[in-house]
Amino acid sequence: MLLKTKKFLKTLSVKTYKRFISLAVYVKAIRRKISALKAMQAE
Repeated sequence: MLLKTKKFLKTLSVKTYKRFISLAVYVKAIRRKISALKAMQAE
């Protein structure tokens, strides 16, 4: 029982970790787009 719970928590943490990474990448891409738009407007 304990082993199953540990395994479940491990997969859960991996899923959360992957989601967090993809979210960070998404935010970075948006920030890059915003800064690019600001640069275009400044010209």
